[in-house]
Amino acid sequence: GSAAVAKKPPPAPVNIQLLTVSDWHGQLEPLNVAPVGQPEVLAGGAAFLKTYFDEARAANPNTLTFMAGDSFGATPPISNFFQDEPAVRTMNMMGISADTFGNHNFDRGIAHLQQMVDLAEFPFVSANLKGLEENLDGVSKRAVFDIAGIKVAVIGITNEEAPELVFPGSFGTIEISDSIDAANKAAQQARKAGARVVVILTHKGIRGFDGDGDAFGELVDFADGVDPSLIDVIFGDHTDFTYSDTHQGSILVVENRSKGAQFAKIQLTVNPQTGVASKSMTFHTPTIAGVTPDPDIQAYIN
Repeated sequence: GSAAVAKKPPPAPVNIQLLTVSDWHGQLEPLNVAPVGQPEVLAGGAAFLKTYFDEARAANPNTLTFMAGDSFGATPPISNFFQDEPAVRTMNMMGISADTFGNHNFDRGIAHLQQMVDLAEFPFVSANLKGLEENLDGVSKRAVFDIAGIKVAVIGITNEEAPELVFPGSFGTIEISDSIDAANKAAQQARKAGARVVVILTHKGIRGFDGDGDAFGELVDFADGVDPSLIDVIFGDHTDFTYSDTHQGSILVVENRSKGAQFAKIQLTVNPQTGVASKSMTFHTPTIAGVTPDPDIQAYIN
């Protein structure tokens, strides 16, 4: 008889963790997160966030860490006074994997933004900027990470109204194109290039909840408009809300409170052949009580 051909077992699924901070605004030092009139509770700050991130990475080394625009610009004096260089340097130290541009990233104009891009040890991505190459070097539509053999594509989307929120001329000759079209196109290209996970970082947030408790705002419109067969996770920003929901049956959409007062952990189970099999998320308040700050960042800030 003929020898039985041994079938290769299917590849084991990979657990990938995503950490996200929204609208960080160079909040290098902890801030009070207690409600008005309550005793002070300090949370966040670069040195403490790094400790929380490191714990999460120790639990699962297959981790990527993202922000979604306005990580610098409109910052406290400790960063602002130094032209926001400290915000980017501490992001490097925190191990940020990628970021996109919000309106405040353009506050000091294109030449300054180029300096920040050059200083960053992580990519800035934005897929809906027309004339990008003529204005900024080293920025692309997407970044691709190889996590345990799985290609994770990360696409940036800048808020369409951003040019109206900064001084005329701050965008150079960059124009912003429709975010849904740009996201779908970039996601399609990423899938063709073998991405099993597609994540969007967008500087859009929710604006509140209606009488039925349903969220509304640019983040909702965007998440309801993109192609759910192409996109797995969308990280929002810009409006300082806690929000997590599934859109169009499959897209996980998450926004954190601003300035590092909160961060999210997303867990993805990814089949190497077919993509994301399951996803879940939790919010965390990085309180500083009893937590040892990262000594390198602490020394740098001090």
